[in-house]
Amino acid sequence: PWLIQPDLRKKWILFVTDSKYTGEKRVRDTIVQRGQTMELEYEFAGMEPPKRVDVRTTSEGFDCSMLYTLEEVNGETMLRLVIDTEYKIWFAKLMSPLVARDSQKTWEEHI
Repeated sequence: PWLIQPDLRKKWILFVTDSKYTGEKRVRDTIVQRGQTMELEYEFAGMEPPKRVDVRTTSEGFDCSMLYTLEEVNGETMLRLVIDTEYKIWFAKLMSPLVARDSQKTWEEHI
């Protein structure tokens, strides 16, 4: 399924500059955003190829689940992404409304 192929993840996920399999249902992405580079490892927690993939990641600062779904709308394919993030440290919790607003704006600009 193209939603999990590392070479294609670089094309359709913003800020991903590198992506590699690290296991059967795991991938590590290198993300460069605003001059900062970070690596996140994702687990594909559930899949319904080619329409849905549930992705999970965790770090020192947050736990995140992302649900990607593809659906046909008027003969075109629409990608829907729902993100649920739980911040673990107080500063991240404090900044979360700003991060969410900035992330939404960035996604809308690149659609």
